[in-house]
Amino acid sequence: MQCHRFTTIPVLLVILLVLIGCAGQVDPIVLETSLQYAQNAVSNARRMQAETYAKEQLEKATQLLEQAESVEDGIQSLELAFQAQMEAQIAGAQARQRIAEQQIDQVRKADLKVMIQEMEYKVKTAQTRQAIAEERAKRALIRALRAEQRAETAQAEADEAREDAQTALARAKVKLAISEAQLFLDVAKETEAMTYAQDDYQATVDLIKQANALINRGKFEEAKEAAVQAKARAKVAHSVATSAISKVVASKAGAQTEVTVAIARAQVELDRADDANAFVHAEEFFQQATTKLGDATQALKSEQHDEAIRLARQAESIARKAYNVAESVERQRKAEEAREEQIAQAKDVIFKVEEGINLEAGTQVPNLASGLYEQAKTLLADAQEALGNEDYQHTLAVGRQSLEVLNRAIEKVKQIESVEKRIIDAAGVISSAEITQTQMGVLIRFSGDLFKSGSTELNPKFFPMFRQLAEIIKPTADYSVRIEGHSDSIGDAKTNLKLTEKRADAFMTYLVEKCGVPKEQMTAVGLGESKPIATNVNKAGRAKNRRIDTIILTRESEVDN
Repeated sequence: MQCHRFTTIPVLLVILLVLIGCAGQVDPIVLETSLQYAQNAVSNARRMQAETYAKEQLEKATQLLEQAESVEDGIQSLELAFQAQMEAQIAGAQARQRIAEQQIDQVRKADLKVMIQEMEYKVKTAQTRQAIAEERAKRALIRALRAEQRAETAQAEADEAREDAQTALARAKVKLAISEAQLFLDVAKETEAMTYAQDDYQATVDLIKQANALINRGKFEEAKEAAVQAKARAKVAHSVATSAISKVVASKAGAQTEVTVAIARAQVELDRADDANAFVHAEEFFQQATTKLGDATQALKSEQHDEAIRLARQAESIARKAYNVAESVERQRKAEEAREEQIAQAKDVIFKVEEGINLEAGTQVPNLASGLYEQAKTLLADAQEALGNEDYQHTLAVGRQSLEVLNRAIEKVKQIESVEKRIIDAAGVISSAEITQTQMGVLIRFSGDLFKSGSTELNPKFFPMFRQLAEIIKPTADYSVRIEGHSDSIGDAKTNLKLTEKRADAFMTYLVEKCGVPKEQMTAVGLGESKPIATNVNKAGRAKNRRIDTIILTRESEVDN
């Protein structure tokens, strides 16, 4: 017998949709089953003439089913299928109710018509007999006594006919009440009242039997009362059964939703195990979980909800074990790979530093950036020691630091060489100037008769060259400038020292005041006769020793380091 379902979409469906939204896609088997349920419900509603008696509800169910079959979103399709199923069941119930009501009306009208016809016939028969009796009385006065007797007999028959008519009417009314009770009983039976409202159903059956028995005994009032009670009891049976079925349907839908959620959770756990390569590292667990999940899906298709839930939960638990095993193996494997990668990186950085230091050993880096170069070598030794102690993290850190310092040294040298080249190229235009590179930077030397003998007054003929020097110094604002005054060995050494100090100050003052060189960029020192560059035994040598050396300190920081 077809079970009619009256319910709305269970609250658990919402839970299912939320879980599936967090966990993954809807199982195609679950979606196919839901669509089939909805299609069956629509077909059943059509067979119950819902197109005639519940057209609007049926059209709504059909539209929901079409939407469920057309949308690509599995979650939305599942929700629409449930709604279509429920709307179709409501349409079928409404159609069945309307048909029952029509049947009751038809039976009532037919019974009333029969009763009226029966009453009319008996009344007419009595009236005819009475008329005949009266006519005979008029025509046969002689037979007055007989006619009177016959009239009395006719009157008695008429009275009897009236009584029969009243009895027939009472019987018809009772039969109508019994028919109505029977119709409601049939409707209750359709809603499985025999199962879900057994006491009320059986009480209705007994009351209908009692009413029929009372009719046969001519107790119409009691029969009618029993029929009325039977009708009321049948309605109760129908209501109780309908409510019970609704709960059963809701419970069934809830169970199906619970199973779907359990399967979805198991699938999520299995996918997680798959991502952790459990099919390799925990093959037995992974296979067991896969098998259990398949069995759970089959149980759901067979509507074995309890079994499906049990299998799905087992699948979830086993899949979690598979994941834990696989994840541990994967973590260990990745840790080993990371260690091997770290070892390789540590060896590689040491190789790069060693290679770089060896390559730069024959360049100007050890000379022009000796501090940074030596620091890089010290850090390399530290990294090599850490590598020997298998402290690869420290090896990497120190090795990279060493490589960074070495690169800074190389860049420093490149910068120094670039700046010094620009200075030397620019100073090449100064006539009578000697240009050399020293450990301190670029030296630009003026010698000879820069000053009057024994004086600190500059020789004007050198002013153009001094101005050229100032234009070379100005673009090198990032570097300090050292001005050194030197003398020959003629005269007292202390006197020569003081003279060179004054001459260095005079030279610096000229560059500041006449040429615009920033004073804070320069320092002036007198060194007297302490650093000759030529012999003092002849005039030419002494002329060379009387000099002003301007040193742009491009290497000063490295010398200090």
